[in-house]
Amino acid sequence: MNSQEITTVDTYIVMWDMYGLESLVNVSEGEREVLVSALKGEKIEWRNPMQYMILRARFNSQRCYEIYAFTSEIPKEDIIQMFKSTPQIAADTIRRIGQQLYSDRTDKKAVIT
Repeated sequence: MNSQEITTVDTYIVMWDMYGLESLVNVSEGEREVLVSALKGEKIEWRNPMQYMILRARFNSQRCYEIYAFTSEIPKEDIIQMFKSTPQIAADTIRRIGQQLYSDRTDKKAVIT
């Protein structure tokens, strides 16, 4: 009998600015925790941090924040490592596969006169 490996695909919200990765939240993990707690008869409240992330980005627009949602089989620790070792590739990949939630990204260089 062949054993098949079960692959978990998680939904993430990622936030970075001109200085690098600031936040990576595994939304699926939070939802699983709420479900397990409900099955145990416990009540916990998990808050999706997206509105706080957008608020922070709006009040710090000079840092050029970007916030994306994406799904991946890659574990959270590996995604964080990807941002540490190859930040530009990580950002470009997420821009390509993810859904943009917020962006203050600027493609133009500042002109000093």
